[in-house]
Amino acid sequence: MKTSGKFRLGGIFSFITITAIMIIGVFALIGCDDSTETSGSDSLRTLPGTVTVSGNRFVGQTLTAQYSGDIPITYQWNRWGSALNNATNQEYTLIVTGAYSVTVSAEGYKPLTSLVFRVTASPNSDEDDDEEPVLTNIASVKQRLADDTRGGGADSPIPLVLAINLAEEEEVSGWHSILETIEEAEKYIDLDLSACDIDGTAFNPSLASEFGGEYIVSITLPNAAEIIVGDKGFYGVTNTPAYNLSLFFKNLKSIRGDGITSITRSTFANHPSLESVYFPAVTIIDQYAFQLCRSLISASFPAVTEIKSDAFSLCTDLTEISFPAAADISPGAFQGCTSLTFNLIGTGSLSVLEDGRALVRDNTELAAYPSASDHVQMDTITKIGESAFHSASLLTSVSFPAVTEIAERAFYAATYLEQVDFPIAAEIKGQAFMFCRDALIEADFPEVSFIGERAFNSCYELIKASFPKATIISQNAFQMSQKLAEVTLGTIDQNDFHTDWSTGQLGNLRTVYLAAEGGPGTYTRVDTTWTKQP
Repeated sequence: MKTSGKFRLGGIFSFITITAIMIIGVFALIGCDDSTETSGSDSLRTLPGTVTVSGNRFVGQTLTAQYSGDIPITYQWNRWGSALNNATNQEYTLIVTGAYSVTVSAEGYKPLTSLVFRVTASPNSDEDDDEEPVLTNIASVKQRLADDTRGGGADSPIPLVLAINLAEEEEVSGWHSILETIEEAEKYIDLDLSACDIDGTAFNPSLASEFGGEYIVSITLPNAAEIIVGDKGFYGVTNTPAYNLSLFFKNLKSIRGDGITSITRSTFANHPSLESVYFPAVTIIDQYAFQLCRSLISASFPAVTEIKSDAFSLCTDLTEISFPAAADISPGAFQGCTSLTFNLIGTGSLSVLEDGRALVRDNTELAAYPSASDHVQMDTITKIGESAFHSASLLTSVSFPAVTEIAERAFYAATYLEQVDFPIAAEIKGQAFMFCRDALIEADFPEVSFIGERAFNSCYELIKASFPKATIISQNAFQMSQKLAEVTLGTIDQNDFHTDWSTGQLGNLRTVYLAAEGGPGTYTRVDTTWTKQP
């Protein structure tokens, strides 16, 4: 908005009028010509030459300003359009991130100011600065969108690199103004907010659900943002973690946030179009953070220390994820990711087998293998971890000659699993084969002594099961496996199974071969009564 020669820069008023053209890739000069602010400015001459800045543009580095002319000048370094205190030398050492420039002045001349440039926390977040101009006010954004012929579709977005204060002001926030401008232009955008300032450390995208957000194809979050929040979060409470970004950016394909340290519960859940994510500073990914992001292809978290359960569950198109080998991965974090390959960074307790598709802990425990398909045989694994094959819908048969323990939900909902080979396994924990419903007909575990609760619940096609050394069988072990007709067990007292197995949920079960306390025998059922046969 322009009033009395004053431009409003995203909630900060700056009393300058831009008269020179920004030249892409060069810190070009910007002149000041505001007769309402400088008496007699019309008589001032334009300072000849240009102003450029050299040096690495991240915190801790020293920049040097160069003036190409031969007129004696003074220097003033600026951040967010305001002069910095005690920053009047040719060199300046960067202390914090933000949008910077340097102004040179000479008596009798109009000052020259370099093009605004971004300062980031590290060199890795400053890869493309020279490719696009940094826009510092809404007027320049409007002009850029008006002049650029791209943006007619999500496949040809306009890159926008901004250095605008997004914080709330008395009238309206800079973020509000950006979204309103994008909405008016009706053009698709690659939005880079990395140099934008915010109030505090939370980025709140909520306004994008009202207007403009549907045109944002990719977004780089402000470097100052450590967390993403919403006006109404997961529990409907103001300023809590956002429910999910699909409410705000329904056409978003990629997101990057160099300052974000945690991804909260359900932040991206069920996003329909998100394809790639990169969060180099994130340490914790909470439950359901990316659940059901069926378009997600790649994800990178080089500093993550913990990924919680269901964080990426049912991301069926997720092809590659990168994280440290020392990270703590909760059971079921990747369940249903049927296309996934793991890319581990550094060293730690985690490693990979099967061309990167199987995640292994301490070389012997299979932690996750969601993309398992057809037949899998792994001779060095001694434990199938919790939810390791959860929802592995492409898996048809397995052979694990060294496995002694099958953990909870290990093969949960591996719906097309037909054959299993565990010659020395001793324990089958709760729900281990639950909902292996469509193909598992026969199960033979010659050394198993313990069968957990609901271990074979809802195995609809299971007809025969053999556990000749079983001594403990938990409640509802075969609940809803309605075709089960014959079971062989070990030394279990008949009183341990009669109650659970006398219900209509096992309507076809008529014969149990049992080595009971009274000696091996065959038990048959009539109605709800089991009787040992002579």
